[in-house]
Amino acid sequence: LLEGAPRWVQPGGRLAIITFHSLEDRLVMHRLREWEQGDTSPAWWPGRKGGEPLGRVIERKAIVPSDEEIE
Repeated sequence: LLEGAPRWVQPGGRLAIITFHSLEDRLVMHRLREWEQGDTSPAWWPGRKGGEPLGRVIERKAIVPSDEEIE
């Protein structure tokens, strides 16, 4: 999923990934940080301008349900 995601998301689009385990979360966050750096932008990325980042992380911390949502 993470390898192909940049090809599937249109420029300006959003990608949401839900993880349920800390090991999954670690893999996803590592890849998202790489994309933010811009140094790993694939040559085929539409609109690529040098080392332009593929995107940015919108939410850095885990989103957890409230007590009301759990009930």
